[in-house]
Amino acid sequence: MPPWWTFGTSDTIAYADLIPVIDGGITLDTFDDGRMRNGIWRAHTLVPGRPCMACIGQLVPGDVALDKLELLDDFEYIMGANREAPSRQNVAALSASVSSALLAQFVSLTAHPGRRGVPAPLRYILSTHLLEHSPAISGPYCPYENATTTGDRRTPIAEHRDDWRTTVATRAAKKRPLRLRALGKLEEFVQRAINRTVG
Repeated sequence: MPPWWTFGTSDTIAYADLIPVIDGGITLDTFDDGRMRNGIWRAHTLVPGRPCMACIGQLVPGDVALDKLELLDDFEYIMGANREAPSRQNVAALSASVSSALLAQFVSLTAHPGRRGVPAPLRYILSTHLLEHSPAISGPYCPYENATTTGDRRTPIAEHRDDWRTTVATRAAKKRPLRLRALGKLEEFVQRAINRTVG
């Protein structure tokens, strides 16, 4: 799952800068024995007139600061705060479903089939085979929608630094066990060899 602050940035771009953002995701729920209980995928388009990620419950604004401090990946913090640990399921098999839902959102945004425009946030529940339209609406005091068209005058959500790639790589290296880092380096080496052979 992307960091929370990227969600805040997506909301800001969609409303303050008027750049539509299409977002989606998937989550799986399992029984204690590991068998799948349910799968839910969702898709929505962030544009003025449609609820932002905070209003539909996809973003918890208070978690932005926690994520910037890397606390949402800190097992000790999660246990001490009595929060649910982040899930690590492999959702690759169902990612095509999410992709098709995102494509449908894009087509609706750009082609307006049936002259209906952008749909409300949608989610598909695998266990009941039900496609739901979210009843969520924008809150009257939504900071993102109330900042529509503010552009560069908006309140910054996350700091932007010129050396952001280095910062991200350093954080990722610290979080990954040595074995995974070694496998990553091996994968990079093999990919370079393949590129040299093909090229």
